Amino acid sequence: MQHGLSETYFATTPTATDRFQPTVPAHELTDHVFEVVFGSQWRQVFALARTLDVESDLLETAPETVSAAWWCAPRWRMATHAAHTAACGDNRRHELTATMNLLGVLGRGAARVAARDVGRGLVARDLIGSDFTQEHYDYLTGPWRRNVGPVHPGDRPLDQYPTAPNSQRL
Repeated sequence: MQHGLSETYFATTPTATDRFQPTVPAHELTDHVFEVVFGSQWRQVFALARTLDVESDLLETAPETVSAAWWCAPRWRMATHAAHTAACGDNRRHELTATMNLLGVLGRGAARVAARDVGRGLVARDLIGSDFTQEHYDYLTGPWRRNVGPVHPGDRPLDQYPTAPNSQRL
């Protein structure tokens, strides 16, 4: 265990054969296809994937990223559950699965975990106001937004994002 995560998260970077490959290689990959597969926030999901693939070290040592208060707290469970419930309730299970699969093969360690949380938030972002709230979205995307940068052009400024009350700084 390292930072509370299984050693498999810290394995070497995936090989080229592990990278995302289209399910139907002969199919023309258009914006419409990406939107069908990854949802309306697909551009932000792809930007997140590019950043994770290239700069996962930015989050690897960020204190909040490895904080047990962030990824094990009841609020984290509530936020991930709310994102999953909202996405699945709006018939977006496949978008959520595609996003989780893409982000699950890129990066490593805590950065991979943080990116997958951002992915959950992005898939359900336009459902904020249902059972998925702004607080849930901010809780899922906050560590990435504070340590790496914005994930969506419509996100509120970071100084308005609440810090987890029991966050441990390492």
